[in-house]
Amino acid sequence: MLTWDEVRQKKPLYLNLGGRGHCHPHPRYEQYVSVDLKPGEGWRVLHNLMDPIPLPDASTDRIHTEDMLHYLEKPAIQALLSECYRILKPGGRLRIGVTDYNHPKDRFCLQEGKDPRHPLHKTLTTKPLLEELLHASPFRQCEFLQYWQGDTSIEHPIDYGKGWINRTPDHDPRCKRIRLKGYVHNTLLLLRKGFRLSSAERAMLEGNRHFVTSLVVDCIKEE
Repeated sequence: MLTWDEVRQKKPLYLNLGGRGHCHPHPRYEQYVSVDLKPGEGWRVLHNLMDPIPLPDASTDRIHTEDMLHYLEKPAIQALLSECYRILKPGGRLRIGVTDYNHPKDRFCLQEGKDPRHPLHKTLTTKPLLEELLHASPFRQCEFLQYWQGDTSIEHPIDYGKGWINRTPDHDPRCKRIRLKGYVHNTLLLLRKGFRLSSAERAMLEGNRHFVTSLVVDCIKEE
């Protein structure tokens, strides 16, 4: 575990918000400090992200967060975006990866207004919602790298050297192979659809390249 005094001495300073064990010395998260509520091995500092981050303005080179923002209410996400902007150095990058509830298999949650599979998800994240939140934030340079637009999965190249994302077609094993329960899931879906699936519905089949995708966006603090 690290103290915030020790974190301030890191050069470069990379943060992984809600990163759990995804921190140095993990080979995909070298130099990253995980900011999390749970103690553990590696470069971690204990902190509640509902509170301000105890770092000076323009002190942080890079910020990463994956599978965390949707656990917050919208006002808390808005506050955290502003805090990320504050502590980033000019030219610094915030990389966000969250569940994309416009994915064909997840859209039913938007109709219900909640995700019954994951009751701790407080915000159903979509590209329009993140656009709204980012527009209200200080960030002005934002690039959406992966997201669902209607029935199409939009995939722009991701430089993973600037922040690893686990939950993408490139890396998630569920996009490459089928587990035992996946065979059951696929069979039930095929039977329900009479074995006639649209391209979007095929993305609901485990083992399909687009079975698991994330909404990925890079936000750069202007120089």
